[in-house]
Amino acid sequence: MNKPKILIIDDERRFASNLKKLLEVDYDVITAANGKRGFQLFEKKSPTIILLDLDMPVMGGLETLDKIRSIDKDVPIIIMTDRRSCRLARYCADFGVDGYIDKPFEISTLSRKMNRLLGLGDCQVLIDLWGDDYECRINEAGPLVRQVLEIIWQ
Repeated sequence: MNKPKILIIDDERRFASNLKKLLEVDYDVITAANGKRGFQLFEKKSPTIILLDLDMPVMGGLETLDKIRSIDKDVPIIIMTDRRSCRLARYCADFGVDGYIDKPFEISTLSRKMNRLLGLGDCQVLIDLWGDDYECRINEAGPLVRQVLEIIWQ
């Protein structure tokens, strides 16, 4: 099975390199150090999901987001930023961002967000449902799991 392809666009090279090392176990990861290069890689590599920083030289995150969304409205994009702002989060959501995560973050939090967007987190909800604690957070389930659960619970 092919791994999902992640494009990390972040000018903090050490951060991007460390994130790549952590994610490349489960994903095919490519990186770009600015929005201009990130947009070029987006066009050439067709990533499955994009992790996008906001504050970058050459072309910032919001301009990069706008250019990507002008071509592809569906590719999942998660904004990674150290600018904590509810207003910014709402603005990004209006711009078609699928997720927003504050830096620094736990890799498990990012993985859950990515897996949910890619439909890979659905299996964990089913595992949790049948686990020892019988706990299922239905609001975290994707549409496929909700349909399965509706059938099971009928």
